Amino acid sequence: MMKAAILTNDLNSFYKPLAEGLGRMFARAGVKAGVRYDGLDLLDFSYQPKPYQGDLPRFFSANINRLRKKARQDAFFRWLKDFDLLVVVANNPYAFIRDRLSGIERFRALRPEVPVVQYNYSYLPVAGKGGLYREYFVDGLGTLAFGLERYDHYLMVTASTPQPLPREAQPLSVIGMDLDDGSLYPAQEGFRVLLDFPREGKEAERELVLRVLAKTGIPYTTLSGNYSIKDIRAIYRNSGAYFVSFLESFGFPICELQACGSLIFSPYPSWLYSHSIKEDIHLPGLGRYTDNFIVYENREDLLAAALLKARDTFDAQAVRARFLQEQGAFFRGDMEAVDSFLNAVRQGTIHGGSHQAHRALHQGIDPEDHCPPPW
Repeated sequence: MMKAAILTNDLNSFYKPLAEGLGRMFARAGVKAGVRYDGLDLLDFSYQPKPYQGDLPRFFSANINRLRKKARQDAFFRWLKDFDLLVVVANNPYAFIRDRLSGIERFRALRPEVPVVQYNYSYLPVAGKGGLYREYFVDGLGTLAFGLERYDHYLMVTASTPQPLPREAQPLSVIGMDLDDGSLYPAQEGFRVLLDFPREGKEAERELVLRVLAKTGIPYTTLSGNYSIKDIRAIYRNSGAYFVSFLESFGFPICELQACGSLIFSPYPSWLYSHSIKEDIHLPGLGRYTDNFIVYENREDLLAAALLKARDTFDAQAVRARFLQEQGAFFRGDMEAVDSFLNAVRQGTIHGGSHQAHRALHQGIDPEDHCPPPW
């Protein structure tokens, strides 16, 4: 049986549920997966003794802690030797900065035949403003960043962005994600609106929403502070409409809320671009949105009418069913794509040396093939 190590962290972000969902998809495909919540931290650690600066107790304490972490890291790499596949769940640009996750290169030296794969919601050539590797990394980070040659393959939730995917063959598998851990389901008691965290520079859009909510008398909750995944999902289950507050690079909660039966409201279609359904991902522009999305063009009259209609006709089960039918890969993953990727690993088509051929892929990206960014 193939064994896959999935490396993530335990913070309240999309990393943890994305990694756990990948573990469930791998299990359904007959792969034994081990998820390490200290994986990113230990990949990131580089042992450097702290120099003596006149404070002997602090000197000993700091270096003892460093030695303990080095021992943990050494044990971690011994654990990794038993796996046939290494998956790093990390976002851009963090996943590509040269002085971060340096344990990837250490692992390659130990197991050069084992493929190292990134799992994220977006793919590097269509990430960042304009979707260009050159603009996102070379102009911004220069030699501080790797390109596509850092990983042997890329597992992505979606390839739907306003920027076109390059037509050349890409080391990419679009597998969706598995959110189905039993905590996402409708449990509304009436119709209640949920407002995303306020965002600086988007005050006018928020004030418009608040004026309409006051006029219509629809109750609402505003997110603030920090939430555990358990607590935030309890809020999601009681929400009938969710307002995004800025342009989302993906918007993990948009999927979680639809699974709980909530409609998604936005003042602009571009704020939801990763959730548009494109007939051809190689062409620029947005695709269509399902009926779970309401774009009100930042107009009070359109928003008031849409909110009242949503309240009067709200059916959480119908919203959830539509989500599962039209974008079910965002809830249970695309198992056909997962199986295809794993078979390529088993057959050796994707291997520990695949990354060496990827450098040329992003060097030839033509800016004329990319549409202007929507933000």
